[in-house]
Amino acid sequence: MQTQVQVTVVEYVAEFFRQYKSRAYGKSISNNAKGGAEALMGMLKLVLSKGGREELRIALHCFKDQLNAAMLSGPARNVQLEELFSLLSSLIDSAERFRQFSPVKESFSTAVLEEVRWRLFRIIAGDGFSEDVGVRRRALDIIFQALQREQQEQQKSLARQQQLATASNAGGRSVGSDLKNLSPSKGGC
Repeated sequence: MQTQVQVTVVEYVAEFFRQYKSRAYGKSISNNAKGGAEALMGMLKLVLSKGGREELRIALHCFKDQLNAAMLSGPARNVQLEELFSLLSSLIDSAERFRQFSPVKESFSTAVLEEVRWRLFRIIAGDGFSEDVGVRRRALDIIFQALQREQQEQQKSLARQQQLATASNAGGRSVGSDLKNLSPSKGGC
């Protein structure tokens, strides 16, 4: 008989970060962040479905622990911080894609986005990082970039809606004008 091993959310996320730090998802920082974000999204989906929003918060709170460890890492500090912030940025991108292309997964991606933004806001506000302006600035940059992407998506969506409305209005006028121009002598019924 097999026994099931119970793993806590913190242990689960710690294993993810161990793999992430070893560049298991890609050789460059960028590729590792993108692959890691996709893997983390799958993991967070499982955490949210099994444990709820509180477990999701616990999982994402581990970022703070990782940032604290990176801050104390000496010479490798800048590289480790860049890896973590790249992962956060890629996680936002991944959650946005989930939200855009899968209405069923919208509540999941919205929950992830809210929790990631909350973590970034806490960093910006100085929660544990008040002495390091560079870390706070990097978090602010990520929030600003996400805001710009959201605004671009809203503008694209608005433009699409206007195009549809214009096409709908133009289509309605041409049908109506065609009906007015139709006469029995030109081949009507």
